[in-house]
This record gives sequence, structure tokens and C-alpha cells, in this order.
Amino acid sequence: RSMFTARTFIDHSNRYYNPPNSQKSKILFNLHNIPANPDYIILNEGPLNSIIAGDYSVASYGKVLSNAQFKLIKELHPKEIYISYDTDAEEQSEALCKKFLSYTDIVPHKVMLPENKDAVDLGHDRYLDIVLNTKKYTCFTSLLDLFEGWHV
Repeated sequence: RSMFTARTFIDHSNRYYNPPNSQKSKILFNLHNIPANPDYIILNEGPLNSIIAGDYSVASYGKVLSNAQFKLIKELHPKEIYISYDTDAEEQSEALCKKFLSYTDIVPHKVMLPENKDAVDLGHDRYLDIVLNTKKYTCFTSLLDLFEGWHV
């Protein structure tokens, strides 16, 4: 499959452009370069961040991981996944960590990047230092969450 992504660095409302009919929800950038059963993979939103992150990084072409993309990662059998979405994707990162905890034996890590920074902004070494030092994700459910929707 062939794919390209274009990005503008000037003030435009549409920062990225992917070709029509690209089926980006069915592929992950750089997945073909990662061997089976890796110790970890890093999941980014976009290919440019994935390029900066290095060999064990894939991109989902946005802040939503489709079921097809989730299955591709699951079939790769990484031991750990570092979910490194942009700072505006807090809810999506949280939901994805919970999904990996619930449906796989892959240990998720929710990467917290400095506000409005990504791999491109941080550079390879600083970015990997932040990512690979992220502790594993732990989901704490409060008592209020358990009883949400109940009426007394």
C-alpha cells in the first residue's frame, strides 16, 4: 500500500492532507518495519512524529485508533505500548490505555508530553527520554465512577 501525508507549517485550518480513498483507518505508518514480538512500540498520531521517534514507532494518522489498527498492533504482540498522542488527545489516550488493559496482555503506558509539544518539537533524544521513562498505566476507578448513573 502506498500512502503520503502533507503538512503545512503556516496558518491554515487544515494542517494535514492525506490522499482521498487512502483507507488510513486500516493501516499504521511504519508497521511493516517492526519485527514480531517487539519489547515495545510507540504509538503516535502522525508520521512525522513517528519518524522522529525512531524504529519502534507507528502512527495512527490521527488521535483515534480504529478497531482495524488496534488489531494490527495486537497481532504484532509487543510486550508494551507507549501511547504518545498530542496533548489535546488526553481522553483518547486514556480510553486507549483502558482498551489495551481490557483486551490484551500488552502493558500500556500513557505518555505525558509537555504542553503543546510533540516529537517533532522535542527532537529524537529528548522525546525518547520522556517516552521510555513513562511508568506503566494504572487505571484507578473511584467509588463514584462505579455508581455513576445510579439514583438513590
